[in-house]
Amino acid sequence: MSGQGSSMQLSLIVRGQHPPGDTAAHLRDDLELVKRADEVGFDGIVKGSHYSAHPFQSVQQIPFLAYAAAIAPRLRLICGLVLLPLHKPLDLAEQLATLDILSNGKLVFGCGIGYRDVEFKAFGVPRAGLGKRFEEGLEAVKRLWTEDFVTMKGSHFELDGATCTIKPVQQPMPRARRVQAAVSGGSADAARSLCRTDPRRGDPPGPALPRREIQSLSRLGAGQGDAQRRRFRPRFR
Repeated sequence: MSGQGSSMQLSLIVRGQHPPGDTAAHLRDDLELVKRADEVGFDGIVKGSHYSAHPFQSVQQIPFLAYAAAIAPRLRLICGLVLLPLHKPLDLAEQLATLDILSNGKLVFGCGIGYRDVEFKAFGVPRAGLGKRFEEGLEAVKRLWTEDFVTMKGSHFELDGATCTIKPVQQPMPRARRVQAAVSGGSADAARSLCRTDPRRGDPPGPALPRREIQSLSRLGAGQGDAQRRRFRPRFR
């Protein structure tokens, strides 16, 4: 829907969260939405990612977007979002580079931290240090896309001369957008990660988080109350 002389682009979010039932039929419906979005002039398609989403059923993000690239090759493919702390950077770098190649350079790498206990526990990810895991993971993915061999030791991974043998079509890397859907566990670093830009792409930061809420996160991180610490959801402005 981006008209001539206009910089506005519109994308359709396909949540794909359905009640229990005919999963194949639900998937066909979602893919029809992708085709229709292409036909009526949307610029991109957005697919989120959650795990253990009971009572809903939802197919996973990267395979869905790969299929979308085949049936609607004009559309940008927008990850909305990859829950970065749940994953290892080398796997993500190769999966997403593959997606950028399949779409001929139309990937938008949206990434966030997440907020659901069931996901953190299932992936063995503690709430403490989420911001650090996020920043390390994002740095590692970007380095794997832009360097031939990467040596880097993170808090939950180690790259020892690791290489992403396929590179994205977009150079130096696909556009990366940080979005923090919610923060729990008292990580001020996680909140501050919203406000940083990628100097190699000149990308704008994610949604602004008010200073008072960053300060609130810092206080929670200092240990002011388990009841508050269990769930803190800042509102974006």
